[in-house]
Amino acid sequence: MEKYAKRFTKQEKSWILYDWANSVYATNIMAAIFPIYFGAVCESAGVDNVQVWGYGTSAATLVVAVMGPVLGAVGDHKGMKKKLFTFALCIIMVAAIAVPAFAAEPPQWSEGDTTVIDLTYEEFIKKTAELNGISEEEAVQLFEGIRKNSQNDGIAPYADLVDHYQVVSKTFTYSKNSTYSATSEATLWLRGKGSYFQIQGVVGSATRIQTGTSTASWVQLYNNYNASFPSLSVDFVGSGYFTESRTHSGGGSVNINGFNLTGSTAYTDTYSSDTMSLIWTYKLYA
Repeated sequence: MEKYAKRFTKQEKSWILYDWANSVYATNIMAAIFPIYFGAVCESAGVDNVQVWGYGTSAATLVVAVMGPVLGAVGDHKGMKKKLFTFALCIIMVAAIAVPAFAAEPPQWSEGDTTVIDLTYEEFIKKTAELNGISEEEAVQLFEGIRKNSQNDGIAPYADLVDHYQVVSKTFTYSKNSTYSATSEATLWLRGKGSYFQIQGVVGSATRIQTGTSTASWVQLYNNYNASFPSLSVDFVGSGYFTESRTHSGGGSVNINGFNLTGSTAYTDTYSSDTMSLIWTYKLYA
């Protein structure tokens, strides 16, 4: 190998190493790692990652189409490639450092304590139907389907295990206006024996307004959970925002702290809060 390496000049070796590093970046970072990270970030924010990716790609393509001919002509002048590269690198570094200053604010929520309530089977079915917006008969069918597909957790013979039911919830208060708060709820099916149980499944989940005004409503953008059942904990991820409808008589808009005017008709104005993420973890044994 050393014999062949001596045949290359210093410049050729540099280009070989550059091509190798660039290929690794394209095949590993761009093709494998970044899409997974990008999808997870969009999922937690409750936005469509495919749509955002499309917008970003289109914008980048437009920039390249406009700047490519100009930068290519400049780079063709002798001695300009290194200067152009250094200038572009400085611009990119400054932009990367400045990003946090213009980044969106963190989720505008203050978290309350997690509430856990044990339920009877009948209460469990009723609450599951309420959270999923279905009838109690449909809730029974849903639960039986989950039960049928579940696997034995292996802590004791199947016949010795008993079922247990819970509703867990966490309340988040809008920090820009403490009048408004929302509660994330879920019904859990547990199975175990004695003092040891495991979570077998999340059967129902939703977010509702906890406090607000009579004209307020909650718009759910995303609602999901992450766990490998049977499990001792569940990660809940959701996002949404409050809306307010106020009737007016031509006197102009009103001011609601933390809300922006997002729609208007002849008699009604619609105001919306910031979009916020509701992320929390329930642990069966703290």
